[in-house]
Amino acid sequence: SIATLSITNPAGTQIWSETVTVKPSGVFSTLAIAGGDGWDQAGTYTVSLTYSGNSETASFTFDPSG
Repeated sequence: SIATLSITNPAGTQIWSETVTVKPSGVFSTLAIAGGDGWDQAGTYTVSLTYSGNSETASFTFDPSG
């Protein structure tokens, strides 16, 4: 099965997206590096997951100044 992941910055711009393969056990992994275009704002970023017709979101706070 395939899942689509994306990260949106505080301005609402999608700054990262990837399609990953989900193992039969329901497990998947990937790596997103917080740097480059779109990662220049402090605030709340949103991770979105779409899998088998379902969507989930989670948020995290990021401050590029450290």
